[in-house]
Amino acid sequence: MDRWSSSVSRTSFAKLPQAGSSDGFGSITHPPANSPTSWGGKRFFGDEELVQWIRSYQPSMVISGHVHQSPFIADGSWFDRSAGTWVFNAGLQPGRPPVHIVLDIGNGTAFWLPLGSEQYIDLNAPLQRPAARSPILRSWLTSLGRIADPSWRDRYRRQVDHGLQNLADHRE
Repeated sequence: MDRWSSSVSRTSFAKLPQAGSSDGFGSITHPPANSPTSWGGKRFFGDEELVQWIRSYQPSMVISGHVHQSPFIADGSWFDRSAGTWVFNAGLQPGRPPVHIVLDIGNGTAFWLPLGSEQYIDLNAPLQRPAARSPILRSWLTSLGRIADPSWRDRYRRQVDHGLQNLADHRE
């Protein structure tokens, strides 16, 4: 399986936007090379060909993954810009709910929602690090219990505390 094997083939991925059109987006396995979204702690795990593709097609954004630790380690990140294209990598964190990124295109905001460390960036502003902590979660983000219901955090913490207490009880 080559590195372009993903939910979108190399051929169909390259057809999304027209060269230089800056509309559309792509979804690919590895983040671009030399990006904080592809940083593994000791080296970058990004894709050089994706960097060239971004330069040629200039999509609005590219959503990637596969380098799970990038957002959680020093010098890594869940977001970046490459030739004017926003690049995202949600990362992977054990447990529930899974880490995710919510793109509020209408308001030009991207939210990163790992356990207990919500952040956001302004998609209409220049790249700025670190991302701001999200002061409040918007009502649409918590509506209908679909995603990022803040009460999950308390339930999760209670489950962890209960599990640790059980472990301590067994050791006694």
